Amino acid sequence: MKKYCCKQFILRHHETNDIVSEGSDAFLPCNVSTSLIQELFDWRRRNDQGTQEVFMYDGGLHYNNGLPGQDKQFKGRVSHFPQQLQFGNASIVIRNTTISDSGNYTCDFPNLKPEQIFSIKLVVRKYCFSFFKNPKTNETEEHSSNLSICYIDQVTVEHCQT
Repeated sequence: MKKYCCKQFILRHHETNDIVSEGSDAFLPCNVSTSLIQELFDWRRRNDQGTQEVFMYDGGLHYNNGLPGQDKQFKGRVSHFPQQLQFGNASIVIRNTTISDSGNYTCDFPNLKPEQIFSIKLVVRKYCFSFFKNPKTNETEEHSSNLSICYIDQVTVEHCQT
């Protein structure tokens, strides 16, 4: 008699666009539902020239405390939130952004199951502004700002073994 075991794996793919003004700080969000204090997560940027290492955290070691391998473009400008690791927060901040920081970023957790992929497209412009409708006056107002638009998709994949 054959036994069939079906396991359900959830592949979560999170996409975010972030538009910031040159010289400002860019917040790149990345959150999971487990503590990251003893885990590994790796932020990378992909562009036409290849992949660049932005920030890596590995169980307490990271690029700001001696872990080697960070791309020189990001040295001294990227930080994470150590007090938030216990809550699953792997977000980073890139300080003093330049137009060359624009690109596609990924936050990867190679040792976590289910696999989760966070992708952020960062656009750095000379100046960012947006328009909001003031609910009190119903007039449109211009504000300089960082614009964030989030798209979250969840795809469920069933994997069966015999």
